Amino acid sequence: MDEGYKGEQFGTAEKWKPIGAEVEYFSPEKLAEHEVFVKDGRLFFPDGMPVDSINSPTGKTMFVMDPQGKIYMSDQRPLELHHSSFFSGGEVAAAGEVEMIDGLVVSHSRKSGHYQPTEEQHKQFVSEMNDRGVDLGSVPEDSID
Repeated sequence: MDEGYKGEQFGTAEKWKPIGAEVEYFSPEKLAEHEVFVKDGRLFFPDGMPVDSINSPTGKTMFVMDPQGKIYMSDQRPLELHHSSFFSGGEVAAAGEVEMIDGLVVSHSRKSGHYQPTEEQHKQFVSEMNDRGVDLGSVPEDSID
């Protein structure tokens, strides 16, 4: 994670100092609520609700993937909930954003200011999704510019 975000959960991160934002870090129980699973090519949360970004403040759903290939998603809430929230600023195998409608991926990117993932890391995410039955081959990849 970019060093400028260290201490963000306390409002002391260099990048957030002028506004004193405190970013939420998930407990293991809260993290479990955000792990997604695939059924019939669609993504769902453990409570059975499909992932959908239509009501997200940014219009996107953020994701992270751990080294074992588990994928977690949540709406992003600027200055409150970020990619770093999932693993308390710890390392990720991939991170980015997806646009979701009723569990279907409409677009995807490797956009994350906290982690600045590489193309190779994003390919790992795409490969994991394909392995799970979500074909991202025809889904547009958004530019991160």
